[in-house]
Amino acid sequence: MTGLRALLASVVVILPLLLAVTGTPPPGRSAAVAGEAAGPTSVVPGVFSLAPPRRAGQPSPLLAGGQPPINCRKAKCVALTFDDGPVKQTAQVLEVLRGRGARATFFVLGMQANKRAGLLRRMVAEGNAIGDHSWNHPKFFKMSAKAIRSQLMRTNKVITAAIGQHQLLVRTPFGQQDARIRKLVARLGAPVILWNVDPQDWKYRNTKTVVRTVMKAVRRNSIVLIHDIRPTTRAGVAQIVERLQAKGYVLVTIPELLGGSIKPGKVYLHG
Repeated sequence: MTGLRALLASVVVILPLLLAVTGTPPPGRSAAVAGEAAGPTSVVPGVFSLAPPRRAGQPSPLLAGGQPPINCRKAKCVALTFDDGPVKQTAQVLEVLRGRGARATFFVLGMQANKRAGLLRRMVAEGNAIGDHSWNHPKFFKMSAKAIRSQLMRTNKVITAAIGQHQLLVRTPFGQQDARIRKLVARLGAPVILWNVDPQDWKYRNTKTVVRTVMKAVRRNSIVLIHDIRPTTRAGVAQIVERLQAKGYVLVTIPELLGGSIKPGKVYLHG
């Protein structure tokens, strides 16, 4: 019996050392947690991606923030989308989303994202998605195909440098799109993500008005357009999230809302 105890004790001491050498996470600690010290160029789950096919053992791109994917064919889903950031105060929006177990999609401007790579990494680490909203919000209708491509690719490079993964969602500035623009975006392998709920928070800079308009217009599978750059909008995000959840809505990313069936060049107004 004494010999058996000694053998078990040696196993307890030696096993963690062997696991450390082989890189295998010890029992009770997931591989995702074991890789938490990875640098900014590590692939971050949660972004609908242009990246090569996943290798065996890689996490699903929709298993973001350690949360399981949502099946919006069964759940009552809504996608909140935030445009024109990130700004420093976007962190306040992320706090609300994390605190309520909600997810969203951030359509970022390259000129803003270029200054806040840390916020981009936090977005995807907490289960949100990122989309390309151009470099500096020009009017695509007045631009050449080459200039439009440059706007999108410059922003894509900033996103990739921050999170280590290409994104595959485009929202054109002002929602401008026609056959020419759709064809160009399709060649980049991306869809055009628009919206069907717009409280015009850029115009009505009143928190109560924004919240009331969203709640009145939202339906199952809606895509809501709001702006994290607007203080009056940020002040209403908690109310919007809480009221939607109280009505039984699950707040998801665009890839989750569309269920992975995203077609390049197609315009999506809702799920």
